[in-house]
Amino acid sequence: EKDNNALASLAGKRWTFLPVDEKGPLVLADGIMNGADIAAAAGITARYSKNKVPVIARFEGQVQTIETQPAPDTFIEANRL
Repeated sequence: EKDNNALASLAGKRWTFLPVDEKGPLVLADGIMNGADIAAAAGITARYSKNKVPVIARFEGQVQTIETQPAPDTFIEANRL
């Protein structure tokens, strides 16, 4: 919770992704261009959450609830920075 609060203070104009029950990671995302990007970020959030679905996505007043599955290992490895 402490880490999520620190990240939330840095969100600014970034997308945020958080499990609906908020017992999991807060994910910040820049450069979201389309629905596929939103789905990918939601899948990453679900992967590291205690409860896998759904995920809430927020951006500049928009709120979406996304039913998703955890991102698979192959996706995580291919997109690791």
